Amino acid sequence: MIRTIGFESDRLLSVTDNIDKFMEDMTRQHGSTFRLIDIKFSSASKLLQDQRQNSDVNYSALVIYEL
Repeated sequence: MIRTIGFESDRLLSVTDNIDKFMEDMTRQHGSTFRLIDIKFSSASKLLQDQRQNSDVNYSALVIYEL
């Protein structure tokens, strides 16, 4: 079954760290039945009222995988 999970943050490192942890957990839990299909990254400017001091961009990633 093909599934997806999404991650979002105003820090790109946070998104990639979450993907790494997800991949480790899924590999540990499901072994060879877990198969990564693709990872789609995107970024979008924040609205002026949503901007934080350190970042004016939201980063997101969609992980597509199969179990």
